[in-house]
Amino acid sequence: MSRIICINRESGSNGRVIARMTADRLGIPCYDKELLIKAAEESGIAQEILEEADERKENPMLYTAVTSGKELEYYGRSPNDVLYTVQKEVILDLAEKGDCIFVGRCADDILRKNTGHKVISVFIAASREYRIHTVMERDGLDEKTAAGKIRRTDRRRKAYYYAHTDKDWGVPSEYEISFSSSLMSEYAIADMLATMYKEMSRTNMP
Repeated sequence: MSRIICINRESGSNGRVIARMTADRLGIPCYDKELLIKAAEESGIAQEILEEADERKENPMLYTAVTSGKELEYYGRSPNDVLYTVQKEVILDLAEKGDCIFVGRCADDILRKNTGHKVISVFIAASREYRIHTVMERDGLDEKTAAGKIRRTDRRRKAYYYAHTDKDWGVPSEYEISFSSSLMSEYAIADMLATMYKEMSRTNMP
């Protein structure tokens, strides 16, 4: 039985950074964009096509059909649908191979519905000001553009999560624990997550 940390995050909260820090402390793999790359390899669909669908709910007004890939069952389906299906199988396979950390992609819901692994579901939030500053620095954007990017990304993630889980993204009751990276340093949060991971082997949590 694997021990797995699943991290959901607000845009600009440095959730991805915290996931990597935690993985480094524990010496276990962290999967984020790697899931997209593996899904492209497994499906035979160009990574560029799947990137446009990553953590995005299908938009029926802008429907496009897959016309390539290793499996005929992919043909005619939307890239969003195919990506979720393939990423789900990738997540389940990686979880079977051992302890790890997943970032986004509904991994917490997928693992709880389909496996008996021990899972901690985490949400990383931060103040609006902190997130805007992070995105400005990270992407080289002005304040207005950064704020708009954050709104779009969070709205997209929320719609994607709800579409596949029927749960509300970002609502504290949906997670074991939530952190604010504008109140605690990334290092402190990573340390706490590492401690929680080590305690998982001593508890009967699902």
